[in-house]
Amino acid sequence: MLIDFRQVCGAGAAALALASPALADTTNLRVCASTKDAPFSDAQGAGFENKI
Repeated sequence: MLIDFRQVCGAGAAALALASPALADTTNLRVCASTKDAPFSDAQGAGFENKI
């Protein structure tokens, strides 16, 4: 059972088009940090990384 190369490329192109950066929200910066890594960051926002 071989998959046609054109189908694979077409699916890849469609996935890239859907993940376009033009559709991304560029007004907010999303930072991923640990919520239990005191004194760096914590869920209450008391760590020094939360203040940067």
